[in-house]
Amino acid sequence: MFFSKKQENQKLIQDLELEVAELKKERDFFQEIAKVAHHELMIVADAGQVVFMNTNADEHQITNEMIPELLRGNNEVDTPHGIMHVKTVGLSTGATAYAISTDGLSSKIHELFAEIHQGTVTTSFKMNQDFFIKMLGEMEEMITEAKDTAGLSDKGMENVEVLSKEVSDL
Repeated sequence: MFFSKKQENQKLIQDLELEVAELKKERDFFQEIAKVAHHELMIVADAGQVVFMNTNADEHQITNEMIPELLRGNNEVDTPHGIMHVKTVGLSTGATAYAISTDGLSSKIHELFAEIHQGTVTTSFKMNQDFFIKMLGEMEEMITEAKDTAGLSDKGMENVEVLSKEVSDL
């Protein structure tokens, strides 16, 4: 009975040692991944299968269509949001880590904002130009009316002078 208890303990110790060794390998694997990048979208593939995808990659919804492009070793991946740049690093386990930079997404977003801004500025200038053209047209009408009024005023003054002279001659 004492002998079997010792064997059970040794078996338990061996199992725990194996588990610790596996956990150390896993820790080393993730430490190696963390050295590649932590802000980028991270995918690790082994033998053509994705074995790890960080939260950033999951949040950006890396699609199954993009993964074959990564596995082909492309340095850029075209997405509906823009071009993403890919950094490929071979890991000691034989797996490959793909750090995908979202700079392409940012530049696409900046490009979109620039287009919107340019459209807004163009529309604003066009509206201002139309307003000033209309205002200039109205001012031209006012000048014409002012000239007409001045002409009529001059005629009226002449008539008053003639009338005044006629009255004084009486």
